[in-house]
Amino acid sequence: RSAGGLDINGMGLALQNYNIPYYFIEHENPHRHDWLHFACENGYACIVGIRSPYGWHAVTLVGYYSDYVGVIDSNMPGEVTWVTRSVFDAYYYEAIMVYNWKTPQTQRASR
Repeated sequence: RSAGGLDINGMGLALQNYNIPYYFIEHENPHRHDWLHFACENGYACIVGIRSPYGWHAVTLVGYYSDYVGVIDSNMPGEVTWVTRSVFDAYYYEAIMVYNWKTPQTQRASR
């Protein structure tokens, strides 16, 4: 747990405990941006580990475009936060793409 919630490692353990298949995308993965784009384009749940002033935190990636990235923080679940790709890249560290949880097209974030 980090900053009152689960960090990316805690999310991975929680998914394992429920036997939910996922793909862990390391920061060093040279194709990480392709994976994140793929997850958003195809509606796969994508949990992203970010650095915050309070430590590590996990947010849900809901939009991934050439200039902007949209995330939902569990502390503000009804709001999509849009940041530039450069800001996202500065704080993003690792991600988990969940294989068997797809978001309906009507619920995907668009900018």
